[in-house]
Amino acid sequence: MKISPSGQKSFEAVKRVLRASGTSVSQEVCQRLTRYFEELAVWNQRMDLTGFKDLESMVIHHLGDTLTVLPSIGGGDIRLLDVGSGAGVPGLLLKVLSPPLSATLVDSRRRRVSFLRYVIGVLGLRGIEAIHATLKPLVPVAPLVKASYDVVISRAVSDLLTMARISRPYLAPQGRLILMKGPKGLMELDEFANILSKEGWRFEYVEKTVPLSGARRIIIIGVVESL
Repeated sequence: MKISPSGQKSFEAVKRVLRASGTSVSQEVCQRLTRYFEELAVWNQRMDLTGFKDLESMVIHHLGDTLTVLPSIGGGDIRLLDVGSGAGVPGLLLKVLSPPLSATLVDSRRRRVSFLRYVIGVLGLRGIEAIHATLKPLVPVAPLVKASYDVVISRAVSDLLTMARISRPYLAPQGRLILMKGPKGLMELDEFANILSKEGWRFEYVEKTVPLSGARRIIIIGVVESL
């Protein structure tokens, strides 16, 4: 996959974020990340995919955010469900960074799903799909329940209690819910601790700093101890 002359700026931004995080990837992965951000910048001009308007900010914030959670995912053939994927952060970027991973990206807006499907095709990715659906507590989507995921992940979609109840039907035994939060994530852990414990959940968290931007992130990881 070749980098266009216009994509050189995003390619350099991708390399800087990767270096700042200490992450080593192949040239092919760098090229795919670059092409993704080029497409995101173009599509963002005509639909609401990200609040960042310049390409370099998109790379720093979206790739940087994804890299904070990458170590928590694990390697190998992980089956991952990204709830409220939006522009593909973090699910699509995790797939590019970790090719053996299998990913299902779910979003409630058709236009965002159209973008995801287009980019999946452009990047030549396999083992990834984008689905238009709205996931709600107590209303499981049967095909996703049957898929039984090792990881259900979400970035700033809803509060901890709601996401725990949404994700539970889709988790495989010993599967993990991973939520990407800002500093207020710790407040949610305190607020919902008793309820979630009674519902069989156990949670821990990891504090991270987004490379280059310096933003603080709380990665909340939950498992169901009793199904």
